[in-house]
Amino acid sequence: MKKIVRKFVTVIAAALVSFGGGAAAIGYDASMEARIDSLLSRMTLPEKIGQLNQYNTASFDTLSVSVARGRVGSILNEVNPKVVNALQRKAVEESRLGIPLVFARDVIHGFNTIFPIPLGQAATWNPELVEEGARVAAVEASACGIRWTFSPMLDVSRDARWGRIAESAGEDPLLNERMGIAMIRGYQTDNLADPTSMAACAKHFAGYGYAESGKDYNTTWLPLPLLNDVVLPPFEAAAKAGAATFMTSFNDINGVPSSGNRWLMRDVLRDRWGFDGVLVSDWNAISEMVNHGVAADKRGAALLAANAGVDVDMEGHAYRHSLEALVKEGKVDEKVIDGLVRNVLRLKMRLGLFENPYVDESQPSKAYLPAHLDAARRAAEEGTILLKNNGMLPLGKSVRKLAVVGPMADAPHDQCGTWAPDIDKSRSVTPLAALRSAYGDKNILYAPGLKYTRDRSTDGIAAAVEAAGKADAVVCFVGEEAVMSGEAHSMADLDLKGAQTALIEALKATGKPLTIVFMAGRPLTVGCEVDMADAVLYSFHGGTMAGPALANILTGKANPSGKLPATMARMTGQYPMYYAHKNTGRPPEWTVDLDAIPVEAPQTSTGCTSYFLDAGKDPLFPFGYGLSYTTFKISEPRLSSSAISASSSKPLTIECTVTNTGDREGAEVVQLYVRDMVASLARPVKELKDFRKVTLKPGESRTVTFSLYPSQLSFSGLDGERLLEPGEFQVWTASDCASGKPATFSIVEDKIVGQVPTEWYRCWEPGEKPAVGVVLRNDTPESGEASVSLKLMKDDWAYVGEWSKTAAVNPGDSVSVMFDALTLEPGFYRAEVRVGDYLVKRFNIGYDPTSIVSPADRQPDFESFWRGALDQLAATAPEYRLTLDKEKSGKDRNVYLVEMKSVPDSVGGEPVTIRGYYSEPKGKGKHPALLCFEGYDGGQGPYWGSGDMNPDWAEFHLSSRGQMLNNRGENKNPYRDWFAYNFGDKDHYYYRGAFMDVVRAVDFITSRENVDTARVYATGQSQGGAFTVASAALGGGRVKGIAPAVTFLGDFPDQFRIEYWPGVVAKRCQKEKALTDKEMYEFLSYFDTKNLAPWVTCPVFASFSLQDPTCPPHTNFASYNLFNTDNKRYVINPTNGHWVAPSWYGAYYDFFYSLFPAK
Repeated sequence: MKKIVRKFVTVIAAALVSFGGGAAAIGYDASMEARIDSLLSRMTLPEKIGQLNQYNTASFDTLSVSVARGRVGSILNEVNPKVVNALQRKAVEESRLGIPLVFARDVIHGFNTIFPIPLGQAATWNPELVEEGARVAAVEASACGIRWTFSPMLDVSRDARWGRIAESAGEDPLLNERMGIAMIRGYQTDNLADPTSMAACAKHFAGYGYAESGKDYNTTWLPLPLLNDVVLPPFEAAAKAGAATFMTSFNDINGVPSSGNRWLMRDVLRDRWGFDGVLVSDWNAISEMVNHGVAADKRGAALLAANAGVDVDMEGHAYRHSLEALVKEGKVDEKVIDGLVRNVLRLKMRLGLFENPYVDESQPSKAYLPAHLDAARRAAEEGTILLKNNGMLPLGKSVRKLAVVGPMADAPHDQCGTWAPDIDKSRSVTPLAALRSAYGDKNILYAPGLKYTRDRSTDGIAAAVEAAGKADAVVCFVGEEAVMSGEAHSMADLDLKGAQTALIEALKATGKPLTIVFMAGRPLTVGCEVDMADAVLYSFHGGTMAGPALANILTGKANPSGKLPATMARMTGQYPMYYAHKNTGRPPEWTVDLDAIPVEAPQTSTGCTSYFLDAGKDPLFPFGYGLSYTTFKISEPRLSSSAISASSSKPLTIECTVTNTGDREGAEVVQLYVRDMVASLARPVKELKDFRKVTLKPGESRTVTFSLYPSQLSFSGLDGERLLEPGEFQVWTASDCASGKPATFSIVEDKIVGQVPTEWYRCWEPGEKPAVGVVLRNDTPESGEASVSLKLMKDDWAYVGEWSKTAAVNPGDSVSVMFDALTLEPGFYRAEVRVGDYLVKRFNIGYDPTSIVSPADRQPDFESFWRGALDQLAATAPEYRLTLDKEKSGKDRNVYLVEMKSVPDSVGGEPVTIRGYYSEPKGKGKHPALLCFEGYDGGQGPYWGSGDMNPDWAEFHLSSRGQMLNNRGENKNPYRDWFAYNFGDKDHYYYRGAFMDVVRAVDFITSRENVDTARVYATGQSQGGAFTVASAALGGGRVKGIAPAVTFLGDFPDQFRIEYWPGVVAKRCQKEKALTDKEMYEFLSYFDTKNLAPWVTCPVFASFSLQDPTCPPHTNFASYNLFNTDNKRYVINPTNGHWVAPSWYGAYYDFFYSLFPAK
């Protein structure tokens, strides 16, 4: 059991600080409370109870009588300003005390102008835009007299079968919190008395999103840790942010219906969080406690609800019929009633209704204003998620005629989604209308194929196929009608309904480029449909302006930036499925597909770990996922300290660099995740702690900084107390929950924490004095003393030595401790710094790297082996085929898809087709040329040369066999794991063929008429770095300079001792092939860049990363030191892992310019 460092009552304060605060909490107003006291003292019991009754709008005559008698406190669903004012006059001018009514409505994602459903707004990951949408809704609704909305819904929703996931912000509590606060601010502003404001309502309190099996209104079973860590935080944030009202949920929690849950409503909401607003039941929820079986009748239900603190009975009539008698019988104290009424009166005073009760009927309409429509379009654009793109999107100039098909292409009602009761569907702009506007009517071939999404008839599919056959490309709009999600609309099967899949299959069979746009109210299980598409967009019902938003994205006027707010499962049976799951005792490292299991296989042959035989372990798409038309690189996190004291009042600062590595402006969401590695309770594998959306121009980089407070790392114990425990944490800065590499830090119970400034991440040159400095910091109010130690090992884990020192640190102060008596031999070292027993940092340092000696271990036939490979390549006709890519080309450059032949994979086999993108200036004359080689599968590539940095250069970006362009669409990778392919067989090993692909790229670039063959250069990173070395070593002297970075495939014996991968793959292959160590290393020596290095005679500019765990600098220098040229230089990035600094791209161009032959 871990020692508890600290207990917390709440963590919300730090969370709000990190967000920049919420809407202003309303606070105590003594003069207002005095007014309420005065009014309460004059009220009869029936008049008090009247304030607690909320009725749905009815005939004016019937309702007005009750209003005039003071028996109604609020009215639902009346949106006619004339009727609103007439009823208000009855309350203000005819009732005995003149207490105004408040009019309420479910304004969930817009009033007239409909914004995306809340799940779609959450997909923007843009709280400012969500706030703007709520402001628009408040302006429109308040113009009709609505001053109270039942939004935002803050139910964390982890089961897409539940229809009301559409109204949530998805599966994560922080995302629900941020979006909820944004909506509260938009509805309420900072002045509830503003006539354009509406009281927000945080609902459904609580646990509604955990309805068993995703079936609406179902029971929930929620232990305290789950309640406190997941369910309640968004509601606590809403209370602290000043939400004017809360709503109870329909469900029971552990057997207690929310509307009668005194602990939840009084102990938590009122006493712990200090909420003094109105608590309203959901529709008839008080009376439904009879059905729950906790009350015999409405009288018993009213007793439970009043004593639990529910202020307003929404259309349940339990208070109306029972409260007066319960008070007279002494079962409900009249002081309890006074407390409920006080809350209602306080809300009306805060809304300014006593001073300004009427709506201005003469004001111009606020519906569908141009600014409102523009905001709705932007929200729909930013909430659209690009899930897949094989280069199809955005639609380019070659698409002149477009087939628009599918039942959602022209569905003006359904595109608005659930809970949009005030829409005028004639104002909805559908995708069909927007695309006709963009392309012209004659260029849009429309055939819906199906009449609506549940249509099972296939009669219309033939017309859709005919339209596709006449078009250059097809966009198919499918999904769900509005009625298929929302309240009471749960689903047991989340596959596409009707004949939608059959429609997609028929369109796929035409061979025309196919884009699928899903328009739905929840994540659907659409794996087979995604596989059939060239590109996929997902739009959670986008509202009034869904059509223009989708058209802008399809045509490239807008760049998609949406991210999934909820996991998309492969199969419905995987739900509930969410990223922040526990690891279990048997997490799956590998899986076996059901169809791959042999007949009569042993019971344990499938691994005995936690996954589905028919669905695997992974989702279709993970939480936070979403692509762009550009590409981004997010660096690994950089921490202000490797440890933070549990008692510290200062945060841990975490920063990363995000770079737009593509050729167009775009927005990326940088997501901060944390994992508590060891705790007294099992913790989630990741938890979202913050996020930031940043827009970057091509090539632009920005530093994103997060603050993480110790309290944000606390969690609920079994007894509900918050615990903060010492130990190690991992932290990620990533584009989604499944990507990125973690850094580590520790929570320590010591007062003093240590930090190693990055200036000591160094590689010293000969004559310099190696040292390591540690900063000790005391962020507590007490003095302390700490022991700090340094341990050194060589990069191959051989022990070198340990040193320790002790230092005292005053409160709020810091001191530096130096270890400067270090005597190092040439090489690289692993440093480990600890303060007391706690790890501060593990990092690498180096000394005199150019003296590292790692002799070449060429085999006797090394030269003849490669000569034979080159002879085979020379005998293989290249058959260059260039196809102009009009979409990627511009006014100054042409971009071509290049296809060419390289050596076969096997004896007697056919030549392998390899591909790449060639980009050249349109201007006449001879141009310098750059060969670009990518890492393992090129990340999100393939790339092409945009020419932004150096427009006068030609560029060729190679996709080696089985990678990038040769691993997309129909060109699926046949090699699986490239490093393992034909391991042990040097004549047919993957990298023999791949190195010949590199030489073929040299053949190609030097064959181009517009290329100056005296100025051909090469660059690449990781695997691309090895290819860069090979281009110079095997390219016959045609490459005049190279810039390899963080180079792979070097010094294998040492690399396998230093790092885990790819040695683990090699050892597995060694075992499978029954190779001895000697045989394995002799085989690998043919492909070791160290052995190619002596053949590199051209100038070299290399980039190495000191903290690289994949291609460690030792192995890079093993090759670098053997390059057979006097013109070589290098840079070492001291803090980088397996990546280069953004400045590298300009630096190697400067190097190549310096090599230009003199004119």
